[in-house]
Amino acid sequence: MARLIAEMRRRMNRSEGVVDRLIDPHPRHDPDLLGAMSELAFCKTYNVYPDLSVSPRRGGADVNVGPVRVDVKSTHRENGSLLATVKKRSDDADVYVLTTVNVDQNAVTLVGWAAASELLCEATLTDLGHGPTHALSQDKLHHFSPRSKDA
Repeated sequence: MARLIAEMRRRMNRSEGVVDRLIDPHPRHDPDLLGAMSELAFCKTYNVYPDLSVSPRRGGADVNVGPVRVDVKSTHRENGSLLATVKKRSDDADVYVLTTVNVDQNAVTLVGWAAASELLCEATLTDLGHGPTHALSQDKLHHFSPRSKDA
């Protein structure tokens, strides 16, 4: 399902002129596939309906968990950081989630999360060789609480 969603989103976005703002200029796997896999895994974990639309996207949250707007970020790097471009605004999402994706094993790990105010601030600005980027290492992220049957 993730591969189908990724392909459809990629085609729609490119046909509408939406630019893929990759922070990693040499991604190992298709960023649309990593994103779709991550969003589906997050939604399955938190029992929320994924956004299956393929209309062009420009910023904003990927999913809502109750009133909380969540932007799910993905990386193929096991020790990768939570990244956001400097164009992200604090009102785009309330929470940013980092996932690591192993496409070959169809595995997604929910690593941690940060509030928008924690990620999108001057203290997190760094240059990874392509201009300023917001970055938080995994040790700076909040861990997910185990889900109970009542949650």
